[in-house]
Amino acid sequence: MNYTNFNCRIKSSENIRLYRILWLLFSLFIIYGTLIPFHLNLNLETVRANFSAFSKTPFIDPDGSRASLPDVIQNILLFIPFGFLGRIAENSKKKLNSILKITLWGALLSACVEALQLLTTDRTTSITDWVTNAIGTLLGIIIAIFLADLFAKVSALQWCKNLTQDKYFTLTLMALALVSIGSLQPFDLTLDRGIVGSKIIDLINHPINFPTLVKDEGVVFIRVFLLAYVCSIWLKSIYRSMYPVIAFLLCSTVGLFLEATQIFVQSRMPGLQDAAVIVLACFFGALTAVFKLNGLRPFVWVGLFCLGTALSAGLYALSPFVFQGSSGSFNWMPFLADYQNTSFVVLSNFIDTLLIYLPLGFFLKHVYAQNKGISIFLYIGIWVAIVSSVLEYLQFWVPGRYADITDILGAISGATLGALICNYWHNKHFPPAPLAGQ
Repeated sequence: MNYTNFNCRIKSSENIRLYRILWLLFSLFIIYGTLIPFHLNLNLETVRANFSAFSKTPFIDPDGSRASLPDVIQNILLFIPFGFLGRIAENSKKKLNSILKITLWGALLSACVEALQLLTTDRTTSITDWVTNAIGTLLGIIIAIFLADLFAKVSALQWCKNLTQDKYFTLTLMALALVSIGSLQPFDLTLDRGIVGSKIIDLINHPINFPTLVKDEGVVFIRVFLLAYVCSIWLKSIYRSMYPVIAFLLCSTVGLFLEATQIFVQSRMPGLQDAAVIVLACFFGALTAVFKLNGLRPFVWVGLFCLGTALSAGLYALSPFVFQGSSGSFNWMPFLADYQNTSFVVLSNFIDTLLIYLPLGFFLKHVYAQNKGISIFLYIGIWVAIVSSVLEYLQFWVPGRYADITDILGAISGATLGALICNYWHNKHFPPAPLAGQ
């Protein structure tokens, strides 16, 4: 399979439409995230003061010091998805033209954002941001091109063709991606010896942090359980002997490795309690695959999965489970609570919530795969909105927690994304039967 054929396959009119919608949504998110909380001042003197305050020299702050390296990296990372989505949403087969055009779009978007920040009272316009945003766009395009070329070449190999045609192998890869992203996001990696060293010392002194023992352990358990389960089903489908043992050992190794690498993620901290949860989830996931559960009715599966998701989301949202009188108010503006931060760390909680509900959306769409209309997506969105809204409401009584529309949007987005992924998986591995006479 050459690159052209690969491009034609993934770029159907339906996929192109979806990619463009995602590209537009991410562009709107960039504008929203860089202007929140929208403290605008259209006074001409304010605009002049902001314009005279920003440094016209790249990588030099207004006070003459060098630009902060973390800020530079964050601005690059912010626009990598823009370039990546822009490339896969492009129909052009000419790589150079695509690179130039999408990079220009990224530079124009960044310039618009920086210009709009001149009208705000709490944002700073910077030529460094414009340059780094353009670099991030370019990197995103290059990554998209590289991955497409690599995937096309690997897909041409016969053994890879056999694997990609196996629905259970594809499902295992999806589960692995879910576990990996959940373990390492928000990807604020560091090799700083001081940070890594202090985390190692803290891990040695406090290997088990009991006050936080019940927090995201339920979420971790479900993700790793699903990985071990589908991996066992895949190994069983290719007639591997001792498939549950192999799946348990393989998934435990992967899970523990990902847990250990959190030592290099600034906002993550590995622990023995998480390691124990991973091993336990792998055991039960592999064990469950041994039993024939196909006889269970769909509503039983749906009930169990919905209950498990609600409980794990509740553990995550309501920890440390100390309740008192109602306090605080509901935040209706997404991401307002963390707008001071400009990196993907701001998105950490949103992504966590998204990943919690993503498997549920996938599972519900799989159970009701015969429903081809939009009604199933509405059903999933409404159910998840109700559950997440209840959890947000309960946070009024938890000190240190606050009810936020961001979490509800994250839950709906996660479930919808899971349903879309399931829809893609079904279309790939369970194509509709041809009509009579065709």
